Amino acid sequence: MISNYVIIVEQGDINFNGNGHNFNNVVLVSNNGNINLSNLQARDLSVFASGAINMNGGARFAGSTLMANNSGNITFNGATTTTDAASNLQVISSGDITYNGAANTRGTFQAMRNFNYNGNSTLFGAIEVKGNITFNSGATVIAVGI
Repeated sequence: MISNYVIIVEQGDINFNGNGHNFNNVVLVSNNGNINLSNLQARDLSVFASGAINMNGGARFAGSTLMANNSGNITFNGATTTTDAASNLQVISSGDITYNGAANTRGTFQAMRNFNYNGNSTLFGAIEVKGNITFNSGATVIAVGI
């Protein structure tokens, strides 16, 4: 487990491969690269990338989580651990967001371009984009103030 830690990479990517990554109150910054969270289990996580952010379907987020990028896209394959007010997920992309929610999720998704909703999980929260929102399957979105 990594707790109360800040990881900054000036040139390059941050990659977590496989399983067994548990974070509590961690900040990840990739100033000139991408971030791959794999199957990360996290509470109170902040992720900032100049490029793309992605994760696998086993990734889970609890507490307050913020993900933001400066260019590229965010592919959200994970989920929050709960859908109650204890989960406060914010995903902000300067490009597209692809939501392949592995399980029901509570959060706000904001994109400068498009939002693509794949999968059949329920999203409790909000979707805000400057481009298009595309639902590619049996989407359920329930507005919840975050």
